[in-house]
Amino acid sequence: ADPVSGVLTYRDLVRGIYILRNRIRAFPGEYVGIMMPASVGVGVMYLAAIFSGKVPVMINWTLGAKMLLHTVESVPVGRILTSRRLVERLREQGYAIEELADRFVFAEDIRKQVGLAEKLRAYLAGRFIGRFAGRSLAVQRLPETAVILFTSGSESHPKAVPLTHGNLLTNLGDIFACLKFRAGDVLLGFLPPFHSFGLTVTVLLPLCFGIRAVYYPNPTHGRSLGGIIEAYRVTILVSAATFLDGILRHAAGDRLASARLVITGAERCPPRLYDALAARCSGALLLEGYGVTEASPVISVNDENDPRPGTIGKVLKSVEYAVVDEETGRAAGVDQPGMLLVRGPSIFSGYRDYDGPSPFVEFEGRMWYRTGDVVRRDDQGILTFVARERRFIKRGGEMISLPAIESVLDKHFHDDREGPQLAVTAADGDHHPEIVVFTTGNLDKHRLNQVIRLEGLSGLHSVRRVVRLKEMPLLGPGKTDYRALAETLKNKTNRPTSSFGQ
Repeated sequence: ADPVSGVLTYRDLVRGIYILRNRIRAFPGEYVGIMMPASVGVGVMYLAAIFSGKVPVMINWTLGAKMLLHTVESVPVGRILTSRRLVERLREQGYAIEELADRFVFAEDIRKQVGLAEKLRAYLAGRFIGRFAGRSLAVQRLPETAVILFTSGSESHPKAVPLTHGNLLTNLGDIFACLKFRAGDVLLGFLPPFHSFGLTVTVLLPLCFGIRAVYYPNPTHGRSLGGIIEAYRVTILVSAATFLDGILRHAAGDRLASARLVITGAERCPPRLYDALAARCSGALLLEGYGVTEASPVISVNDENDPRPGTIGKVLKSVEYAVVDEETGRAAGVDQPGMLLVRGPSIFSGYRDYDGPSPFVEFEGRMWYRTGDVVRRDDQGILTFVARERRFIKRGGEMISLPAIESVLDKHFHDDREGPQLAVTAADGDHHPEIVVFTTGNLDKHRLNQVIRLEGLSGLHSVRRVVRLKEMPLLGPGKTDYRALAETLKNKTNRPTSSFGQ
């Protein structure tokens, strides 16, 4: 269900596939782009593309016009299924997307083109799904690649990630096995489907396992999402921490009373959100997990029977992992930070048309995907996320974690405004990297360093520069866009404190 389409059954879904797939077959090339927010339409478009023999390419429009064009050109996408409403909104926001205009195929136009005879054939296909339609779809020859997604581009240019049906189905099976779903569950999907978490967990999981799902297109509308939760009696929320924060702030009264399970990923979940959820909805359990696009995406999640706030839980059953001290080349000890390596049937086989360094490394005689994330493992196999590898700097002979500084400052300076309000990065200094804080508040270096001392961090963690922003740049999944901050810093090299917007 969604606010535009209303409630659809599986038979309605099959009718939509039959109407759309013949049109998609006529599109030029092997790939078809899908540029849509969370909605019923995404599920129909994705499956229609698969059953037409094409490879769906999920288009991230939040990267900006330049990056949007880069992603479309990196995979030869001849046509892009989208909605006129979304494209018009992007134009209003100043997106220069005219270069893609001749590739757009609008859902609104397709609906107008469907004649009575076509509707009747689709109705019969859906009505007799167990006989004619089921066999027809089952014998359809499918492309080996089930989807092409793009990495978030938070610290580099997005890379094209092809995932197979085996990758996705393995991950879906692991997720379904480790979480306890109930017959009456209703899952709320608002993460954009160009994000692997949104596609796998909020689109494909409900479709494959018969879980009822309701969609809403804008993850930043906390008040409206609260209304959806109340109206559809939503029991499971899948979110990034940033969007959960907005829901908890704006959902009035007991609108969240039906929620029993909140699953967060894509970014670290701050302790204040655990407290806020407990205060607003005491019956709901918050489970933090971890994943990457290249792993389809979920790698680990907390156990409902033994949740450990602040951790990312245990790895899924089909995933092998190792935590490696890269200085020694050996496995890191218990509670020692190390690089997370993973392998298994849910892990991709490599980027498309990529000439950079291999994402795979050899360890103990086998090849592993190197996640680029540093974690710690306790004696029970529970992982704690430490930081992205690139989010460390070396000062005074010590490795300094920028997220650790960010977490400490966020705890003291996060006010009632929605979304991330500060971010910590580093810039080249005269003798060693300098720590820089971006803030949307009225903070100064002296106040920030007082908190750093209060929290017991050393002088090596001291902030050297403060840059003030009107708003923090975000990626589609709600994560801070550190690449945009780096560009901002490069443009402001000679102006240590300034006031400007994205």
